[in-house]
Amino acid sequence: HEFDFRERKLHWPQRARGEGFRKIAIRADSHASAAFLASAASAMTLVFATASYLISAYVLVPKQEEWSYAHSLALQLSVVAAVTEGCAEPVVVALTRHERYAQLAIGKSAAVVAGSVSALLSLYVLPAHLHVASSAVGQVCFALTYTSVLSLMAWRAKSGVNLMQYARDSELLQKYGSLLLQQLYQAFVRFFLRDGEALVLMFSCSGDEQGAFKLASNLASLVARFFFEPLEEQCFAVFSRWQLGLNRGEANRVKLRLVEQTLGVALKSVLIVALTLACVGPSYSTLFVRVLYGPTWAFETSAAQVLSAYFVYLVFMAFNGVGEAFLNASAGPADLKRYSAFTSVLSVVYLGVAFLFAARIGSVGLVIANCLNMAVRFAFCSRYITRLLKSREWVSRVMLRSQTTAALVAACVLCALSWAHFKRATHHLDWQKAALRSIAGPAVLHLLASAAAAALILTGLVHAETQYLNDLRQLYTSRRKTN
Repeated sequence: HEFDFRERKLHWPQRARGEGFRKIAIRADSHASAAFLASAASAMTLVFATASYLISAYVLVPKQEEWSYAHSLALQLSVVAAVTEGCAEPVVVALTRHERYAQLAIGKSAAVVAGSVSALLSLYVLPAHLHVASSAVGQVCFALTYTSVLSLMAWRAKSGVNLMQYARDSELLQKYGSLLLQQLYQAFVRFFLRDGEALVLMFSCSGDEQGAFKLASNLASLVARFFFEPLEEQCFAVFSRWQLGLNRGEANRVKLRLVEQTLGVALKSVLIVALTLACVGPSYSTLFVRVLYGPTWAFETSAAQVLSAYFVYLVFMAFNGVGEAFLNASAGPADLKRYSAFTSVLSVVYLGVAFLFAARIGSVGLVIANCLNMAVRFAFCSRYITRLLKSREWVSRVMLRSQTTAALVAACVLCALSWAHFKRATHHLDWQKAALRSIAGPAVLHLLASAAAAALILTGLVHAETQYLNDLRQLYTSRRKTN
């Protein structure tokens, strides 16, 4: 716990770089200004990561006797990883501004594989007393692969940033300083909000409840990391390019229609995926945890219940992610300042509500509080979107047709009935303690029910959501023509 506390503090420079400097660099009017801001982010990462390490290692002197050379080595490797990944910031900004999303995906995927494999191998190669540094070894390999692969992709795509041609605009800081401060403040609030959640969990829930929450949140975050997060980043990049004229009165009807169409497609895409998971996922949570983590986690903790709640939470998180991407890409300093003040107050209220809910109903209460938090945030974003676009047509684009809603409900009922049948079929086996091969047959039938549910939802989409599919096809075709 002591090491985890210190290592998390090194994430702050990375979050400030990704959510502060990067967003403003993508919004910059010129490539030269973007290059300056991206390079400033790299330098900032070096300074703050080093400062965070010095504070963690020498100022906050650990009291545990087991704090050893291995922990110090792990912190040093984490700093190296943060600085190395920060060196890729100009390349990431350049690829994003040129909409090279495939190259970004390849670079991140290669880095994830390299980091995971190296962390796993280090557990077998390093001595036992150095195992605590295995995660840091994975971070270093991730950062090295990420930086090198993206640099190669940028060089091959000829979209790299010439770091010697910075903007020599004396008003650069004046133009972007206020926006940068607001973005950094939001990153700061989100970072410490996570620590606040950890404190709420620590003081309101038992150790088993905390472990169940961590397990379920890590599993659910995989969906957010590999689907929702890339889509949010792409939305921010696209809206940053299109929204430059909206706040200056240069918007015309064609541009507004294109913005509404794109926003509607993005929101409806995350809504369909998240609702599918929310309808199907809870019926498979217990079986999933049982197969991967064993009967102790599945039946003696609330991990399965928390994971089911997290599937519902993904709907709110996905909606809010796209809404915040639109707001951060188009809002001026005044609107960003207003949103920062709103989220600051909301964060304090959220932590109080989360503590009350978690104390009463366990870690599931923390997920419910998160749902309420995201719903209120999206309400603020939706009000801003309506005011900026001067229309509520985007709302009608997001609403699901009645056939699609019926298909989702039918899929939910089908999976619930399949889960009930699975429990009846395995009741005599005491499958909570039985070997996995003894429940293989009923489990396969239960999985086939999920395939049937997915086919049912897909059929409803094809027959009912014709406007959404046409908008999606038009955006895809126009992007290919642009490329």
